Amino acid sequence: MKILSQDKDLILNIDNTTVIGIALNNNKEIASITTNGKEQFLGIYATEERAKEVLLEIFTKMKANGFDFTYEMPAE
Repeated sequence: MKILSQDKDLILNIDNTTVIGIALNNNKEIASITTNGKEQFLGIYATEERAKEVLLEIFTKMKANGFDFTYEMPAE
């Protein structure tokens, strides 16, 4: 599975990722941590609730499709 970041400057390979979630320092931001410990910014939203909706959408697509798809972070 691959995730295209909101600003279209990063493609995240889920195989090299340990965590995708709400960022600790900004509850409106979705970030990931790679297997080498690097944090990657994926998207920022108007509210924490919207960030959680997008995170749930990623999870739902992963559950339905396994890891064989590309997810594009929504603009808002």
